[in-house]
Amino acid sequence: MTIVMTANDGAFCSNGTHLIPINDTVISVQKEILTITRYDDTVSGYGSTFLVNVYYEFYNSGPAKDVIVGFEAPSPDGNATVGSVESMYEGQPYINDFQVIMNGKNLPYQIAHVPYKARGAYNFDYEMRSEDYYKNGKVQDITLDEYYKMVNANFEDPDECWEFYGVLYYYVYHFDAHFEPGVNIIQHTYTTKGSELVLMDYVFDYILTAANRWANNGIDDFTLTLNLGDLTGAYYGIEGVGAEEWKNEDGTIILRKKKFHPEGELYIGKRSEDEEYDDEE
Repeated sequence: MTIVMTANDGAFCSNGTHLIPINDTVISVQKEILTITRYDDTVSGYGSTFLVNVYYEFYNSGPAKDVIVGFEAPSPDGNATVGSVESMYEGQPYINDFQVIMNGKNLPYQIAHVPYKARGAYNFDYEMRSEDYYKNGKVQDITLDEYYKMVNANFEDPDECWEFYGVLYYYVYHFDAHFEPGVNIIQHTYTTKGSELVLMDYVFDYILTAANRWANNGIDDFTLTLNLGDLTGAYYGIEGVGAEEWKNEDGTIILRKKKFHPEGELYIGKRSEDEEYDDEE
């Protein structure tokens, strides 16, 4: 996955993503119910906040097994860069209320910082690959001092890096999951701010193809529910999923798929109703 946004006419905040197995696994995704709800956020001034609630049934066909499970989150970009390098290091600033409950138990998690690979000054590889950060049996995490050294080695002016790129790493939220034989239930929730672009009131993407990293290369039984509120000007879709497969049930958008092997990501957005922007089109 590649996400590069450096212009000052947009604010990329975050996206959602399917949980992934970081180390080898025989675990499969038997069932997933993904519910995404958008709220008009008048308290924080975000505009749109998305609540992501995911119910998973994972199936372990073998003996009990410990697996490191991860959630990969890009750093904010464009006008969404906030605070300072130090404050950004504390965690993805637009992801809140991150919680994982497995088989009825609340699991603790850690946050690793995985640097974008430098291919030369101002030229970085933004793709996320677990093999780049899971080494020697553990998740690698760049320290703040190591990050400063990387920036100084690639930029004559570190302030320029901050101004145009924000921070050059992504976050990996990871936790230790003990899978008993048979069905294991994980409930994953968090909130995140919707991104904003010119002509768009909000944009939110969810990385579905990450599901293909599990043993069954997808999701046996998948249900997606979108609660977006006013659908005027709103759009949504998944590459490879036909328009006729989506159902509108009293303003709630529902998609149901069996043996689902995502070919693309979920995208959600709403066009601005500002007449000045509409005239420019």
